[in-house]
Order: sequence, then structure tokens, then C-alpha cells
Amino acid sequence: MQVITRLKRKMVITVLCIEAVVFALILGALNVVVYRSSIAQTERNLFTFAKYDIPVLQARMAAPETVVPPRFFDNSSVFDANPGTQNQNENFRELIDGILSPGDEHRRMQRNCFALLFNREASSVSVLTNFPLRYTEEEIEVLVVGAGRAAETGNPRYLLNSTGAFLYIKQLTENGFIVMVSDFTKDLQTSGRLLLLTGIVYLLAVAVSAVAAYILAEHSVRPVRNAFETQKQFVADAGHELKTPVAVIGANADALAGEIGNNKWLTYIKTETDRMASLVTDLLYLAKNDAGRTPWTVAEFNLSRAVEAAVLPFESIIYEQHKMLQLKIPDSIYYTGDERRITQVVVILLDNAVKNSPEGAVVSITLGEEPVRKHSTFRSGRSTQPYIRVYNEGEGLDATEMKKVFQRFYRTDTSRARETGGSGLGLSIAETIASAHQGSITVEGEKGRWIAFTVHLGRFSGHMMT
Repeated sequence: MQVITRLKRKMVITVLCIEAVVFALILGALNVVVYRSSIAQTERNLFTFAKYDIPVLQARMAAPETVVPPRFFDNSSVFDANPGTQNQNENFRELIDGILSPGDEHRRMQRNCFALLFNREASSVSVLTNFPLRYTEEEIEVLVVGAGRAAETGNPRYLLNSTGAFLYIKQLTENGFIVMVSDFTKDLQTSGRLLLLTGIVYLLAVAVSAVAAYILAEHSVRPVRNAFETQKQFVADAGHELKTPVAVIGANADALAGEIGNNKWLTYIKTETDRMASLVTDLLYLAKNDAGRTPWTVAEFNLSRAVEAAVLPFESIIYEQHKMLQLKIPDSIYYTGDERRITQVVVILLDNAVKNSPEGAVVSITLGEEPVRKHSTFRSGRSTQPYIRVYNEGEGLDATEMKKVFQRFYRTDTSRARETGGSGLGLSIAETIASAHQGSITVEGEKGRWIAFTVHLGRFSGHMMT
């Protein structure tokens, strides 16, 4: 079931990541567009102010008492149909509107645009427009100081401070500079509120997407889960059904051997019966482990002695095959777990090493302690955790085979496996035992030269790691 859980988790994470990125791009693009549009509108307002209002203000300062002659209101002169004079008429009309229309100050205040006149040395300043009453003296002082700095630098210049957000643009005149200021604090605040709102929408969308992804993943893996459950049930049923016939065949073969004596046919029957019995035992163990019904006997034990006891039966086999056995097992390393299952892991790995090493090869087993790994759950008040490493010279595995070697029934060489009696379940069983102890098995090696399996033992939990 852990495979199904991992599959579902990967599906949820994948869908959630994709949707989170898509939402982030859409909402981020929306905020960028709104912000840039706000800035562009501020600049347009300021340039409009510079184009139409500043000439009016300069005209007022040059001739504040000027009265426009009546002839300027002659429709025949103002609205001249001659295309050559159309632009002059438009400019004239804008000037008259700027001087006489009572709404020009209101429009300027709506745009939040103000103008200050500096001499060439930027040492004196005159206010060309009135500031709204909402500004305090301290805020006006900040605006004037910012305008003075803008008079000394290039165009445009943005200023963000505790007072607000402002855009300054400088324009040369005969006697100095006119610095135009646009207050876009409200626009920036609107953009900030939009950012906050889209952030909340983003979090809600991600949360809804997570729920939807979970429901979708649950629905998608349901057929796989059903197939897996059917497979597990079949394995368990097949194991139970085969157990009795295999035992009967073995008993009858022994009885027949007692009557007629040993011969090669009975030997073949007994060999294959033993293989079948071992396979059925492994299948039943895996079925119980998948169902969470594996019995465990947990206690503190001397791991050093347990490893030595597991090695003893192989010493004569290794000697007969002219191989070299190397042991590096320190005394008195203790561990809390299921001693019988840990011994089974050592037997599986050592049996695998002996079967897959040529004559004259070195087979070694090392027991030691290593620093507690970063993601390990080993907690016993100690800074180290035990490990068991089984090494052998031989054909080894390539990178692709190493990724598959713990799969059930996987065998790199089918013909050799039948020769040595392998079923392809041993390493899978060893991995489940290590996982139940919150540990892991790693494999390393070099194709054609050597291979080594290392069991990292953690804290026993009785459940496979996810």
C-alpha cells in the first residue's frame, strides 16, 4: 500500500505545483499590468500638466493683470477654417480656457499635479500652484526638498517616503527650472490593496486546488489500489494453497527414498520441493507484511553476536568454494529491534554475495556505527546508529540494475538464478525488514568488479517507511 500512497502523493504534489505556478503567473501578471498602468497614467497626467497648465501659469506670472482684447473672441478669427491656422487656433483656445475657465484648478487638483519654480542655482523656490489643504507643512517641505533634488538630477525622478509616492519632472525656462510634481500615493495604495487581494485569492485558489487534486488523485489511484489488493490477495491465497501440497510432496519423497534408496529422480524432486517451499514461505511473509500482520519480537540485543551467528553457517561454504571471507565486527554493539529478522537480513545479503561471486573472490561483512543521518528517525539519546555492510567481488550491477534490484522477482540473470536457487524475493524481503526498523538498504558498486549492500538501521516501528 505504500506504493499507492507514494503514487497519490506525487500526483497531488505535481498537480498542486502546476496550478500554483499558473495562478502565480496570472495574478502576478495582473498586478504588474495594473501597477505599470498606474505609473503610466501618472506620467501622462504630469506631461499633460506640463504641456497645458504650465504655459498658463507662466502667463499669469508674467502678466497677472492682462485682459484679453475683445477681438480674440471673434468666431471668425478663433475658429478659422483654414487648415494652416488650425493648430494655432487650438493652442489659443487652450490658453484662453486655461486663463479664464474656473475649472482648471479643480482638474489639476484631481490629477494631484503641482509646480515649483527654481532659479538656475536651485537656491530659491517659488510655488506656482497651491497645494491641497490635506498636506501638512512637514509634507510640503518634503515635496519641496524632493523637487530641489529633481532640479539637480535627470528626468523623471521617483520618490517614495513616509509622506507618499511622487514623480518629479524638470523643465527648463529662461530664468531657471520648473519642477512639476505628481502625487500618485493613492494609485500606489490601490495597487497594494490589489496585491493583498490577489494574494488572498491565490492562497484560497491553492487551497481549493489542493483539495481538488487530492480528490482527483484518490479517484485516479482507485483502480490501481483495487488491482494491488487483488494481487496481494492472490499471492496470499496461492501461498496458503501451495503450502500443504508442497509439504506433502516433500514428505512422500522422503518416504520413497527410505523405501527404494536415493536416486537422481528423487533428488530432483526434493531439490525443487525445497525451492518451492522457500518461495511459498517468502510469498506468505510478503503477503503478511503488506497486510500489516507480520509478527515482531522487539528487544535490545547484542547486534555483534547476532551478525557473527549469521555468518557462521557460510564459513564452510566459502572455504569449499575457495573464496576469502573477511569479518570486521567489533564487540558489544547493541541494538533494539527484532533480532530474528535482522539476522534474516544478514543471511539474505551474505547468501546473495556468496552466490554471485566467482571462485577466489573476496566476501566481506562489516558492522559499524555511523553518525545519525539527517532524515533518520533513530532516537536513543545517541549520536550514532548501526550499519551492516556486505561486500563481494564479482560481476556487480550497472546503474539501471541497481534501481531495480529491490523489486520483487527481479533477477539480473535468470539462468544463473535457477542454478543457485534464487527466486528474486530475498532483497525485497530484506528491504521490508529494514524499512520496518525505520532504516534503509543502499547499493553501490562497479559493473564487472564489485558490489556492496549497506543496511542502515533506525528506530524500530513495525511499519514500512513511506
